[in-house]
Amino acid sequence: MYRKILVPLDAGSLAQRCAGHALDLAAEHRAELRFLNVMDVHGFMGPYPNMIEVMSDDAVRMLDGWVQEASTRGLLAHSAIEETDRLRATIAQVIADDARAWGADLIVFGHKEHDGFMSHWQSTMASEVERCTTASVLILPTNARA
Repeated sequence: MYRKILVPLDAGSLAQRCAGHALDLAAEHRAELRFLNVMDVHGFMGPYPNMIEVMSDDAVRMLDGWVQEASTRGLLAHSAIEETDRLRATIAQVIADDARAWGADLIVFGHKEHDGFMSHWQSTMASEVERCTTASVLILPTNARA
C-alpha cells in the first residue's frame, strides 16, 4: 500500500498522462500526492533573463491544475517547484532528494521508448532517479493511457 506518491512533471504529454495514472493510484490507495516540477537553472543561462520567471509561472499553473484535479477527487495533494543547484546538479538528484525529504514511497514516471542500440545506452530520467532513491519507481510506457 502506498501512502505518498511523488509525481515529477514537465509540460510534456507523457508526464501529463502519468499524472492521471498517479491520481488513479492515489485514489485506490488513499495516498497523498505531491506534484513536482524541477527547473534546470543551469540550462537557462542565455540571453533571456526572465526565462526562469516565465517558466516558473507556467509550472505553477500546471501544478495547480493537478492539485485542483486531485482535490476534486477528494484526494490530498500539494505541489512544489525545485531547482537544480551546485550540490544537486541534475534533475534526477533533485527528484531523489525531494522524494527522500518528503518520505515518498512511490515515484511515478513515464518512459520514452528507444529503438536498437540507443535503448542500451541512453539513460532516462526515471532510471537515474531509480538508482538514487529507496522509493519504489513506477515507470509507465509511452503508450500508457490516463
